[in-house]
Amino acid sequence: LQVKVSPSSWPSWVNLKCDSTCGLAGYPAYIWYKNGQSVREQTTRDYVVYLNSEDSYSCAVKGYEHLHSPLVCVQGNRCNRVSYPTRNMCVLRGTSVDISCTYNSYSYNSYKYWFKWRDNQQPRDLQTEYEGRVEFPAEETGRSTLRITDLRDTDSAEYRFTFRSTSHEWKGTFHGTTLTVTGLRVEVTPVAMVREGQRVTLTCMTSCPLTDKPSYMWYQNNGPVTGPESPENQLVLDPVSPRHAGNYACSVRNYPHLRSPEETLTGNDDWTVTYTSSNVCSLRGSTVDITCNYRYPENQYRTSPVETLWFTKEDNKQPVDLLSDTDYAGRVEYTCGEISCNWYECKGRCTLRIRDLRQSDSAGYKFRFKTNQPGGQYTGEPGVMLSVTDLQVKVNPSGYSLWVYLTCDSTCGLAGYPAYIWYKNGQCVREQTAWYYGVYLNSEDSYSCAVEGYEHLHSPLVCVRGDHCNRVSYPTRNMCVLRGTSVDISCTYNSYQTFMYYKYWFKWRDNQQPRDLQTEYGGRVEYPAEETGRSTLRITDLRDTDSAEYRFTFRSTSHEWKGTFHGTTLTVTGLRVEVTPVATVTEGQRVTLTCMTSCPLTDKPSYMWYQNNGPVTGPESPENQLVLDPVSPRHAGNYACSVRNYTHLRSPEETLTVQYAPKTTSATVSPSGEIEEGRSVTLSCSSDANPAANYTWFKVNTDHSSRDMNHGQQLVFGAILSSDSGQYLCKAQNELGTTSDSISINVKCE
Repeated sequence: LQVKVSPSSWPSWVNLKCDSTCGLAGYPAYIWYKNGQSVREQTTRDYVVYLNSEDSYSCAVKGYEHLHSPLVCVQGNRCNRVSYPTRNMCVLRGTSVDISCTYNSYSYNSYKYWFKWRDNQQPRDLQTEYEGRVEFPAEETGRSTLRITDLRDTDSAEYRFTFRSTSHEWKGTFHGTTLTVTGLRVEVTPVAMVREGQRVTLTCMTSCPLTDKPSYMWYQNNGPVTGPESPENQLVLDPVSPRHAGNYACSVRNYPHLRSPEETLTGNDDWTVTYTSSNVCSLRGSTVDITCNYRYPENQYRTSPVETLWFTKEDNKQPVDLLSDTDYAGRVEYTCGEISCNWYECKGRCTLRIRDLRQSDSAGYKFRFKTNQPGGQYTGEPGVMLSVTDLQVKVNPSGYSLWVYLTCDSTCGLAGYPAYIWYKNGQCVREQTAWYYGVYLNSEDSYSCAVEGYEHLHSPLVCVRGDHCNRVSYPTRNMCVLRGTSVDISCTYNSYQTFMYYKYWFKWRDNQQPRDLQTEYGGRVEYPAEETGRSTLRITDLRDTDSAEYRFTFRSTSHEWKGTFHGTTLTVTGLRVEVTPVATVTEGQRVTLTCMTSCPLTDKPSYMWYQNNGPVTGPESPENQLVLDPVSPRHAGNYACSVRNYTHLRSPEETLTVQYAPKTTSATVSPSGEIEEGRSVTLSCSSDANPAANYTWFKVNTDHSSRDMNHGQQLVFGAILSSDSGQYLCKAQNELGTTSDSISINVKCE
């Protein structure tokens, strides 16, 4: 389309026509723009306008407003106008881009700047929003260039230019330059698992065609693929062979460090692990799932037994299973589905879940599986990089002196496009769900942000002006303390007004009025001497009913703190002993006794152990386990545990039973001494055994054969005969073993 200007029959007016080189089908409606803004009342192809040197005009067909004609002046060539030579740009993530426009102002400019277009929002100068990533190269007359460096996905947007002169402010509504920031990815056709001899095409894909039409480079297993750079974004392997198997990535010329994620090309006899994501960013304190798919050869149409593990550390070049890593104790679980097999391969899927994420969990995580096939183990390299981040509110100046621009920042990009929750003076701002927030500059107000679904992981409170705003912060979100002990729960606080009517701690109950704990806990609550801006609640003689969330409140002359986000959650726990593998074991086994709590104790105490009410010999241990390896009968008994400084608060006893084969079997005769014929004689057998032994008596013949005499612990002769003289053998037996002892008797004739 093109606007043509022709004289009108009226002085000081001209005729405008929205012209095209061929007749458009039908009778389309037209839209006219004056100084970049839509003229709502005009919908025909022709338009009569007043002859004004300042004004510029453009036209478009309704429904195709983004395809408007170039702006034209109706008198002279110095009218107000902004034109964008490039409507759409597609640029690689991590690189830089120059976005240009041509412009003219009829009179002197008081300001000019670029901004990111947001519907119904006031334009903001990008220099305040992009924190050092925006430059403006030296301008030519009538031309402005915006340079954005270190491009990020969030930079994808429409960018427009504006200016204000002594007589005009440019508020053009039609489209500027739309920037799309994209990464690279490798797509394999027909599939990533192929057979030798097929034709395979690897394509370096972007979400849009790159504007600068670069040359491409390819990498196999981190090394460059031999051959020159290619203007085509494809690598063709025809025919494919085993040497082509491996991990492939691509890059563009001048940016070899900005490679795509690797895509694995395998044959049907390869072992592979493929992760659903190579980088994961999660909030500290939240839960994260890391998932992989794995495959391996199987030619017998059966499922091989598979052992799986996830790891991040190695010990003597062997992976340390996260399930046994003390740094992850109680926070890790695996969910590995059933393995499916066909005639040439088996496939499985496994997910690692880590709860209560810590900063120290930021690391690379790898999956390893092992089958019963020769050499049948494989580790997925390079794994998944997990980054654990906190949220932080950053205060940025806006274009208005009494307002500031807040952003909810993290050190890495959170997955997806999460909704955000903002808090003003600790209370939720319901209408704001974006990662940014424009607020009035008030010295009393504090702000915090959180990701929806993780409201308990909100950012620290910040003041938007000065550092004396109203706020309450809890340095510890969760505490686990032993029943019967004491706990100190602290917070830092500030009131904009120094005079306070009251301040106190209370137990949080939904929709209930706060009550001062001193009236509720009957002498078990203390407030140690306060430091400025810090309050401590001490609860003594802790009970299970004290498990709750505790918050602090205050009221000053101008403000009552009614913060809705979480305070400190206290869990009161007892101790209990857990025996592994079971409480009844066999001599020689390895037995582990663990001093358990319902949550990890906050002060990480040392532990003491007791057997039959006496201390177990040895120093206190920071570990909560007592290992008996190998276990013996002397270890049997009743066990309890306690923590340092609270030896009177022992766990209930747990009984360890040790079973063993008969020991120290002994045969005796009664009465002792000389035995005369006709007297009553008793042979007795005893032994130490658990479970109790069964006894059998035998008489040993002169030919060393034996004859079963009796089943029982005693063999009784009511009136012994001289023929009963000889050697007798007692055998003691239980299900764990057998021992024996013998005794000889000599009966004298009368």
